[in-house]
Amino acid sequence: MRQGQRHACVVVGALACAFACERPRERLAVGYMRQAAAALIILASEEGFFRDERLDVTLQVFSSGRDAFRAEMEGRLDAAMVYTTPVLLQASSAPPPRILTMLHQSGLNTAVVARADRGIRTAQDLRGKTVGVPPGTNAEFFLRTLLEFASVGWNEVRVVDVRPEAIVETLTAGRVDAVAAWAPYCDRAARALPPGVAVTLRSDVYNDISMLVTRPEVVTSRRVALEAALRALVRAERLASSDPERLFAVVRRALPEAESTELREQLQRVQLRLGASHILVQNLRTEAEWFTRAGRLPRSPVDLRSLVVTDLLDAVAPELVTLEAEP
Repeated sequence: MRQGQRHACVVVGALACAFACERPRERLAVGYMRQAAAALIILASEEGFFRDERLDVTLQVFSSGRDAFRAEMEGRLDAAMVYTTPVLLQASSAPPPRILTMLHQSGLNTAVVARADRGIRTAQDLRGKTVGVPPGTNAEFFLRTLLEFASVGWNEVRVVDVRPEAIVETLTAGRVDAVAAWAPYCDRAARALPPGVAVTLRSDVYNDISMLVTRPEVVTSRRVALEAALRALVRAERLASSDPERLFAVVRRALPEAESTELREQLQRVQLRLGASHILVQNLRTEAEWFTRAGRLPRSPVDLRSLVVTDLLDAVAPELVTLEAEP
């Protein structure tokens, strides 16, 4: 970094701190998942970026974004990290969810892990097999995508409900032939099988996106706190981009249950990215088309653009907002 740039960053940081110090401390309860995709939340917490913004953030751990999202929509949290699928499936509910920013994007974070000893080598081999998946999650959408592109009908596979924390044991015990899950569950399921048994199936036509989501009344009543949280996350994103090794060290300390090699691979597979972009809305629209065809969503159109709140992020980091403001 050049001297002038360094001086500018110091000035901006000092001004932000001076502004923050004038505000009373606020509290936020945020639900998240202990995984590499949550690295920006972890970094903002562990490095004290939330604290610098005079925020007392309580992080509550959930095994899936679906469950964190449910807790948020029920009023037990102020915001939650969640993937697109649960939000989409509740898009027409009242009150509708509100998306504050993306947190990550990846085409490699979600996978089907199958047993080769059950005759599975490719996605086509899933026909007639039993697949475990947490319903209403991005893993369900990934499985639907994988099967459709393999010309395997949803009704040609026996899909069973498996809790995320039971993914590994269910597969290794042989109660299912395959599981659909996100990292770290898919990686741990593959490692838990005997050598040569695990087959990991991914698809380049699928990208998962996680987001920070809240409710309309929280956007209205907690704007100062939410903007402060977004500022902390912007600092985290910049640190993650400029110092990947520091990012790894911080997340490694926060997730001691993850093996070092496993965690490094998972961080390399995700793009830690804040933003309110056309990529996010297009992802939602594509997924909505799939679930509408599957009968999981009503055919009456939902204005998915209206779910994305842009003014809070625009006030913090306008360069991260590429969606036009709503009329």
